[in-house]
Amino acid sequence: MADKPQLVSSGSGKREPINYICSRCGRIFPLPDGQSPKAAAATLYSRFKDHIEQEHSEAFPHISAEPS
Repeated sequence: MADKPQLVSSGSGKREPINYICSRCGRIFPLPDGQSPKAAAATLYSRFKDHIEQEHSEAFPHISAEPS
């Protein structure tokens, strides 16, 4: 069985934007602009959780997208 999807960072932050990627399928999740860091993180994890439920639920029915 494949590893469960995780949200991993891409980019070094040096002259390139930091995005987050689904480790399972490569979908990009940009960090939301115009929000406090706490709100942006909550939005990012919410979007990732929705993605897992929609795209990876059959392979991983009992996973959580909460940060560890």
